[in-house]
Amino acid sequence: MLPAALSAALRPGIAVHDDPAFPEAHRTFSLGHTAALDLLHASPAALDWVVVTPPMDLDRTAPGTGHYRVGGPHVLGPRIAQADLAVAIVDELTTPAHHREQISVAE
Repeated sequence: MLPAALSAALRPGIAVHDDPAFPEAHRTFSLGHTAALDLLHASPAALDWVVVTPPMDLDRTAPGTGHYRVGGPHVLGPRIAQADLAVAIVDELTTPAHHREQISVAE
């Protein structure tokens, strides 16, 4: 699952969509991603999953650097190049380092 920062937390206990500056037009979409994440958390232990969450600014034109940072379920940084997000996803698929959790990636 790749929900963008919509299902991440700004800080512990404060979801991105609960920020007063969050656009109301995107709130329902964000709540849907949060509900999907809740379903994953409630899934049987035999189901291995990871949710990779990029920042809101997913730069489709920036050249990839091949480098990225990984953090927990909180907003990690303001942006990431689309090419670097692809590297992060492929790295997690080929060498799984996270199980049954949401991670954030950023440059």
